[in-house]
Amino acid sequence: SDIYSLGITIWEIVTRKIPFVGVSDEDIPFLVKADEERPAIPEDCHPIFKELIEMCWHPLPDKRPSAAELLIFFNKYD
Repeated sequence: SDIYSLGITIWEIVTRKIPFVGVSDEDIPFLVKADEERPAIPEDCHPIFKELIEMCWHPLPDKRPSAAELLIFFNKYD
């Protein structure tokens, strides 16, 4: 959940919006888990950030990168 949350935080920084506006706090976990809902990534989002966000909120938690893997991801664009 920490890596998923990081993806949401990066999405918030990129879009300057609050995700899941109008959805109750109680309903968000069901949308995310059961329906695999994610906020829309804007078309003009830089491809690196788009890839990072999508990696972090992959529907299968074991397919999300670890913190160490994220460092490797960032280092390849250094």
